[in-house]
Amino acid sequence: MVKGRQGERVRLYVRGTILGYKRSKSNQYPNTSLIQIEGVNTQEEVAWYQGKRMAYIYKAKVKKNGSHYRCIWGKVTRPHGNSGVVRAKFKSNLPPKSMCGLTVFGATYLAHDLGWMEYLFRVQWSILARS
Repeated sequence: MVKGRQGERVRLYVRGTILGYKRSKSNQYPNTSLIQIEGVNTQEEVAWYQGKRMAYIYKAKVKKNGSHYRCIWGKVTRPHGNSGVVRAKFKSNLPPKSMCGLTVFGATYLAHDLGWMEYLFRVQWSILARS
């Protein structure tokens, strides 16, 4: 806590789930991922998240740059349908093992610090608010 601050910390994230890739009846488009953000149930609520950055944080066996944790950066591009699902594009396509059950959360700052990234790993996903 910051010196002089009163009360609890403000929560700067929201959970969600990776649903899969954008697709049609017979084709799948792995360059665009679909994410359901918790508490976002309409297309109008998605507008606040458009353009926000997100990071897929995962743990690898081999250390790289002194850490087992790595991330894939992405951005919310647009709504998908009318029920609060968003489309997101990542620097490299998300691996299939990331689908279903993982968590999304947003913050108002970037997580470049390794200690912070290790904390983020517990929730796997990060939608980072960047204005």
